[in-house]
Amino acid sequence: MGCRLRTTVQVHPAVLEPAIPDLQSLQRQERENRWMDSSNYDRRHRVRNLSDLSLGDQVWITDTRSTGTVTSAHETPRFYLVSGSKGTLRRNRRNLVPMSADNSSKTLEHAAGVDPHDTSADTGQVSSEGPPGSPQTVRTRSGRTIKKPDRLDL
Repeated sequence: MGCRLRTTVQVHPAVLEPAIPDLQSLQRQERENRWMDSSNYDRRHRVRNLSDLSLGDQVWITDTRSTGTVTSAHETPRFYLVSGSKGTLRRNRRNLVPMSADNSSKTLEHAAGVDPHDTSADTGQVSSEGPPGSPQTVRTRSGRTIKKPDRLDL
């Protein structure tokens, strides 16, 4: 395609002269290629920007599994200085989870009467309904009646 064939056929001497590409157009093309690669990666992997943290925010530090308080933003982008039980740490924003969002969701679950340790609602277990004297109808969580096959009627 772009490689010159080695042949014994004669060629014009001007074809054999090396040509230097235009540096500015080459740099522009490489910059555009890098930008397209970056945007395609971001779109494919659903990259999103995390919100900024402010001074004094309570955060969960994921790698040390402890809580801390944001003391200041670091001069490098996306990094924060966090004081916690293990001293002052420099952490990237992706390692810091704001505590206010976690606390509000737990408070809403507690107010609604949802037990966070109760897994029966999530696992699809069946519930039995009906008066105590009548045969019980077994239903799924969505309300569908479960009919057992006849072959299991022993």
